Amino acid sequence: MRKIIHFILNIFYFLSKYFIRKKNLVIFGAWFGTQVTDNSMYLLKDFIDKKLYSEYEFVWIGNKECYAPIRELFKGRVRFCRRNSLKAYLLELRASYVFVNQGYLDLGSINLLKGAKVIQLWHGFPVKKIAADANNFTQKRPYHHCDYFLSTSRLMDERLLSAFRYWGITKTNIIHVGQPRYIPLINESASSAFKKSLGIPQQATVVSYIPTFRDNTNEVFSFHKLSGKEMKKLEEKNILIIEKQHFARNNNSKETSSNIVELPKNFDTQLLLNNTDILITDFSSVYIDYLILNRPIIHFVYDLDKFINDDRGLYRNDFSQDAAGPVVRNTEELINVLMTHDFSKDEQQRVQLNLLFNEYPIEKIGQIIKAKVGM
Repeated sequence: MRKIIHFILNIFYFLSKYFIRKKNLVIFGAWFGTQVTDNSMYLLKDFIDKKLYSEYEFVWIGNKECYAPIRELFKGRVRFCRRNSLKAYLLELRASYVFVNQGYLDLGSINLLKGAKVIQLWHGFPVKKIAADANNFTQKRPYHHCDYFLSTSRLMDERLLSAFRYWGITKTNIIHVGQPRYIPLINESASSAFKKSLGIPQQATVVSYIPTFRDNTNEVFSFHKLSGKEMKKLEEKNILIIEKQHFARNNNSKETSSNIVELPKNFDTQLLLNNTDILITDFSSVYIDYLILNRPIIHFVYDLDKFINDDRGLYRNDFSQDAAGPVVRNTEELINVLMTHDFSKDEQQRVQLNLLFNEYPIEKIGQIIKAKVGM
């Protein structure tokens, strides 16, 4: 049955190339239609803010919960269409340019984009293995094809060429530029209004915990699991924890603490990063973004061996080579680093890694992408 379904999907995909495309119709989508965020949203916002693209018709395709954010963000300049609707499929058949951060599934269950230029923006630098490189990879489908891929460095080029080897990637269709989600990190700064909106004292040190998604386990760390004694130590140092679990993980704790703020899953990560004093993460690509700000980073990798062997896996099993700060394996080490570590000693490492991971231009990101794809 599964083979029949894939056969039918292939037929739809190849037939879609015969439809006449509307030159100024541009479609965006992200995260399987569930969110208005990440590279897709920030690139669209850059196009709108620059006011250089008035001749284009922009459409965001997503689930119904995306309608309100689109309306609020773009004030009528961007149309919204419901994912998997007949109208969405007709738009797919007419669009000339399509921007996604996962793949065609951001827009719907059927790929009708054979005649369009599909730009794979992805959703972060690949620290953990992705696509065909992942330990759990099983699919190899022609209708996953994309026409362009975005890369921030030569190292990312190498990893994308391997990961998307069945998706149509070549050395010539990689766009060398910073990720669109870097734009607010470059152009905006920390704001006292952020702390005020969350009820955080202005003098508090904001420590944000933003872990990656894990495919094969529901056992994820939360600061709510720390003992009262451990939390007291942090409170005495005026450290406030902001916890943002991956949006795909339903991990909202019912416990409360005076110095833990748990953000909703749809809270803008880039806004949080701009207002973070110390980032705690694991092998999430969020720390690659944060390197642009050159602020302290801690890698809390309590399940490193399990992730390498039983989950996605990492591109470098010796994670210390990619780490931008202390690598800790348990809560005792984590608390000790937060309390005593001199993060100024890590600055040179952060600068070097930023040059390695974010090598390509981070200015005029939207213009570079537009020129490369021929808009």
